[in-house]
Amino acid sequence: KAVDYYLITNTCNRWTAKMLESGGVPMDTVFTLRAASVIRQVNDAKNEYLRLRTFTEGTEGRRVLADGLGGLP
Repeated sequence: KAVDYYLITNTCNRWTAKMLESGGVPMDTVFTLRAASVIRQVNDAKNEYLRLRTFTEGTEGRRVLADGLGGLP
């Protein structure tokens, strides 16, 4: 059973943005009428996160996070 309501300003895109925000992703949950807005904000957050991380050169010339948790594909 749904616990929220649907209006043109309260769509599944806003629900998704609110859930991402509750998980720590910086989201503007007011202006999320289109899926493209949610995806853009997620990509912006990812790029900012990666910009702030420290990378080192790994094996085979791949960039890896200095903390060993992975790297860019």
